[in-house]
Amino acid sequence: MFASVRKLRGRVVAGAVLGALLAVGAAAPLWQSAEAENRYAKMSAEERKAFGKEVRAYLLENPGVIMEAVALLEARRKAEAIADVQKEVGEGLFITEDGAKDGKLLMVEFTDYDCPWCRRVRPEVASFLKSDKDVRYVVRVLPRVGSEAPERAAIAATLQDREKATKLHEAMMGHEGRLDPAAVLALAAKVGLDTDKLTKDMAGPAVATRLEKNNEAARRLGINGTPGFVLGSGVIPGAVPAAEFKRYAAQSRKDAAK
Repeated sequence: MFASVRKLRGRVVAGAVLGALLAVGAAAPLWQSAEAENRYAKMSAEERKAFGKEVRAYLLENPGVIMEAVALLEARRKAEAIADVQKEVGEGLFITEDGAKDGKLLMVEFTDYDCPWCRRVRPEVASFLKSDKDVRYVVRVLPRVGSEAPERAAIAATLQDREKATKLHEAMMGHEGRLDPAAVLALAAKVGLDTDKLTKDMAGPAVATRLEKNNEAARRLGINGTPGFVLGSGVIPGAVPAAEFKRYAAQSRKDAAK
């Protein structure tokens, strides 16, 4: 039996490691071997104990396996998060849309209105979108410490009129000075939004839910600050030049062609 255990070890040890990882939060098993699972299920308590020692010995001899397993787990989690972000665009969680409306490559920017780097990267985003006519670009706002009035207003505006919501987004991004609630409502009035309805919606559950969804999506993607981007199959945690966006776009298209 020990010979068969050793033979089985090479197939199952990764599963044993990943099984431990799954116990602390993975959504689904990353190893698929019906034969290995069946053979392990048929082991006696003594055989399983011996197998456990074999696994431990293997990991002590090959500690890099653990890091490989963690890397695989994180890569799959991130791929799932990217796929979910792409699906969520259809739910209207975004504030504004630019680039090609039917572009095959999706670019999502996570931002807030108290972020100097978000303002600085805007020309780079515009340059990239101008150079690549097959990219659909959307913006999702994140909650931040302090007043969330601008972010809540941006989302609430989409409940009234998406075109005016885009104008409000642009106005708040270009605003000089503090964006307190009064300043936000003044800008909203200038772009033609109903400020009474906006104020009510800002405090409503629909806006709170969208903010939470945006925050959860960013967390799963490993975006811990703004700006952050999803571009095709890649995640860009920070402001980068247009050339870097082009590089990510090219790599994403290569990945899709595989």
